[in-house]
Amino acid sequence: MFKELDNYLKNSEKITILLQNGDKIKGSVKITGNDYIIIKNETHVYGVAHRIIGMWEVECFSPAEVQNITSDVIIEKNDSLNKSNEDEYLFEQFSLMQDISKILGDLKENELRFKDIKMEFPSGIITNNVQDDKRKWNRINDQYHSSLKKNNLSQLSYLASELLELAQKYPQHSAFNYKAGMFYSLVNEHEKASCEFKKAFLKEPKSEFIYNAACEAFKSNTNEEVYYDLGLYFNVVSPWEDIISWKQFCVSAINSENYYIFKNVVATTFGFLENNFNESNKEKYDLMIGSLMLVLIENKMHKKALKLKDLLGIQSFDNFSVIDLLESILEGLPLHPNLEYDADTNALNELLHSKYVIETHDNETQPYETEVVFKELDLKCGSIYSYKHDRGFGFIRDTNGTERYFYYKDILDDGIRSQTNTVQWGNEIKVLFEPSTGSEGQYTACKILPYEIMDILLDWPNPSIKKAVYQMLFLI
Repeated sequence: MFKELDNYLKNSEKITILLQNGDKIKGSVKITGNDYIIIKNETHVYGVAHRIIGMWEVECFSPAEVQNITSDVIIEKNDSLNKSNEDEYLFEQFSLMQDISKILGDLKENELRFKDIKMEFPSGIITNNVQDDKRKWNRINDQYHSSLKKNNLSQLSYLASELLELAQKYPQHSAFNYKAGMFYSLVNEHEKASCEFKKAFLKEPKSEFIYNAACEAFKSNTNEEVYYDLGLYFNVVSPWEDIISWKQFCVSAINSENYYIFKNVVATTFGFLENNFNESNKEKYDLMIGSLMLVLIENKMHKKALKLKDLLGIQSFDNFSVIDLLESILEGLPLHPNLEYDADTNALNELLHSKYVIETHDNETQPYETEVVFKELDLKCGSIYSYKHDRGFGFIRDTNGTERYFYYKDILDDGIRSQTNTVQWGNEIKVLFEPSTGSEGQYTACKILPYEIMDILLDWPNPSIKKAVYQMLFLI
């Protein structure tokens, strides 16, 4: 927004600014800084920081017109709008920006930060020299930790190349690509790191893998890759689960000037919301509407944005579908197909589907019910392997190998609480839990229940009833 302001000020002296508090300033531009401008009129001199500007207009010399950055309408100097209409026009746009700010927050708060996860040598590998490869894996890890202690990372690129040899030998496993990507990241070879994280993701669709790919692209300032990778990321993570990354995705879409990936993600998300709409989903719905409004405003389509504003706080989808309106909403924006993205999302969907099916004796496939229940209720299976009685917390290792801590109060079953006295290696407690994240981003577990309740949940095929039964477990 302010980059364009600087461009217009090269050919202009007169400016009108509407501040975020509603005040209006008119005058001549005297000084422009990196994040401020100095304006003088007949009575005052103003120093205005960019961050408090809501809207701006400049008076151009050729042709004689006023350009408003967030409008799809150019108000010419001889326009029939009188001053009161112009003020109303500015106020409407300012109101739009306020609505978007309330929904999305500060758009500058969009920094991506690396998410490290622990990776072990893959289990279930049966080859003649698998033990040699395990020793190689352990040796690489030992050298890695030694490098960190000595603060000498010079050999990490070579260690990454050794890991890629293992990745080539075991192409179905993601651990080698992920670890290589991590090593490349530490030596600032961000493009290589991003590539390996993406390869790991397309082998095993863990959200952390593709998030880290986007994070590395972000570090190397390759906007197209950030946009692409976050597009894949939001195929496995909902926008409201990671607002900061979602804001970066929207900004990257705007900077890319191609909204094809954005449209696909938004359509999928609206499809989920419309099929599962309830009171708790209203804020999620508003998040998506606000994101569309942002894109429209940045493309100077403020009339469409004003119409979308009327959909905020919607009560139901009984009479219409946003998906049906999406084509007309985004009409006029560049939507150039991305065949590589389509291929990756198709492969991803097949991979995600394969996680929830098993082979039957007659070679047909059917849903693996337990995994489906996990997905529907956002549950994970894991084992309590350690508990510190003197400190009131313990640790769970889930089926992916991720370690999570929990507090005693998170255990909702007296039987599990009594068993924590004897928990130890080899005598772990199998449980179900809801995954969560601590205040500092660490993995945690809450609502810990006996694994045996899975038998109860499997008795109810209807997802809505299943969820209701699950909620009732907390009332017993």
